[in-house]
Amino acid sequence: MRYTSHCTLYAEGFAGPGVYRGGEQGSPVVAYHVLASALRNRPGRVRMVLVEEDPRRKAELEQRIAAAARSRRLRSGRLDVRIGQGSCHPVLLEGLTRTDSMRRPMFVLLDGFGGPEMPFDLLRRIAGAHHSNEVMFTFQPSFLVRFAEKNEHHHTAGDAFFGGSGWHDVFRQPSSAKAAYLRDQYRATLKSVGFQHMLAFEMIDEAGHLLYLIFGTRHERGSRR
Repeated sequence: MRYTSHCTLYAEGFAGPGVYRGGEQGSPVVAYHVLASALRNRPGRVRMVLVEEDPRRKAELEQRIAAAARSRRLRSGRLDVRIGQGSCHPVLLEGLTRTDSMRRPMFVLLDGFGGPEMPFDLLRRIAGAHHSNEVMFTFQPSFLVRFAEKNEHHHTAGDAFFGGSGWHDVFRQPSSAKAAYLRDQYRATLKSVGFQHMLAFEMIDEAGHLLYLIFGTRHERGSRR
């Protein structure tokens, strides 16, 4: 994301406590330090909007961000952090709207728990808010493959995630092709809301499950490796 004299935005919908079990910094704290370093050499302001559902994890995140801010000592207002408590949707959207961030270019990280946690409506609102917006999120295909066919609740969640029922054909795919089929279906979902350029990476989580890290942007320069 480029930084200008205007305010840009970094947002997370599953922010966590700001630290991993092994002591490594969580993504909001890493982002804070990266953005603070960038602002030392460039004009402009950045706002961070972070959402965490668990109150104890939110309190820990607040402490970690405060410590990062003390170490950086940026001029007041250059890097503004807002931390909300609640589920990613609709709390993230409410936070972006309340801070007048929907009219600003933003990068939104949605590193959830691998299931279909991000509704299509949220994706569409983010995509349509500004032509420079970008998103990155995690998606674990095995959740829908294993549970959605016979569970109405998960089936409905899948429809909300993909923005329709086109993904249902996954249940007619051979086992070896199901994950890639869902990946490609979601690439189509991203394209339908305006993210014409995408990168998808295959990862393995701590439990050994396949996890996709997917990035979407409107400009081809944003997807160059």
